[in-house]
Amino acid sequence: MCVTHEVFDEIMDGIVSGYSALTEVEAVIQSGQVSQSGPLSRGERQIFRELLRTLAPGEAACIACAKERGGVVVTDDRAARNCCVERNVSFTGTIGILKACCRDRVFPPEKADAILQAMIDAGYHAPVRRISDLI
Repeated sequence: MCVTHEVFDEIMDGIVSGYSALTEVEAVIQSGQVSQSGPLSRGERQIFRELLRTLAPGEAACIACAKERGGVVVTDDRAARNCCVERNVSFTGTIGILKACCRDRVFPPEKADAILQAMIDAGYHAPVRRISDLI
């Protein structure tokens, strides 16, 4: 798993804007548990520029990298998901990640349900109410 420089910049902007919970994400990246991708290649940069017409830099960079490197984009952004479909790029989102964590026994379904509920309480618009109903 890696994070593009553009996504890291968005995380830093969020921290500066008062989303202090993002400091936990920053710490995971800084510790090396999640790596930062290198600079965009020439081909990735071309895709990135095209996608900037409709997407924010973070989503555009992720899709460009995934397309060129054969990766999977993690996003809940509808426009980004549509771009993934158009460009034949695999993607998942929060629900898929929580479901995979349960399937891989990272944590039990009850914990995934609690995480999802906390996100909903904080304003996340979830298409489901419980991960345990999906497993």
